[in-house]
Amino acid sequence: MLIPNLQTLIAGGTSLKDTMASISPIFGFFGGIVALINSVPQWMKLKDIPVLNYGELVKYDMFKKYPQMDQPLGEYFYLKIKKTKGKDIAKSVREFMTIQGTDIIMLPLQWHLDKSPEVNIQDFHYLFLFSFDSYGQREPADICRFLFPHSSNLVNKIYGGSWKEYKDKSIEVKIQSNNAKIPNNPFKEMISNVITKASKMNEK
Repeated sequence: MLIPNLQTLIAGGTSLKDTMASISPIFGFFGGIVALINSVPQWMKLKDIPVLNYGELVKYDMFKKYPQMDQPLGEYFYLKIKKTKGKDIAKSVREFMTIQGTDIIMLPLQWHLDKSPEVNIQDFHYLFLFSFDSYGQREPADICRFLFPHSSNLVNKIYGGSWKEYKDKSIEVKIQSNNAKIPNNPFKEMISNVITKASKMNEK
């Protein structure tokens, strides 16, 4: 489409107002194309941002059979943290746990096989929630103990207690990351339900 020559239109009796009205849709069309082109890089950047979500609960019993001196005995319970979208790696992923009705508030957690307070996640990683030394039927449930290991050297206290003390408490986990989009709400579950719902990690 050719833009009308302004002098020709005026000479023919066409007003400037009518002229601008006739060519304004053309400018609007090209302006829309420019805006669309400029938005493509931003859309591609958003597509690369990693998105993290909570996965299933799992347990790992190797340390029950092969204990290590610096690790608590019993079954280890984990929450799977997975990347569900985005091309980039989720960097410096950190987790904090709060247990209602206790002095465990925003306790920095450990990752599976790694005592570091943070990890980078390409696909998924397992977050260490707690260990529970039930030892089968050899001890009554009321004296079986929980331990809540943490990753911070600034926290000297060892957190833990009996089955009776913690079984009905709710656990709350929050995620942080340097670059990933995280869930709007924390993960919440009663501790007794964590034990019931967790499947064996080494069978996956």
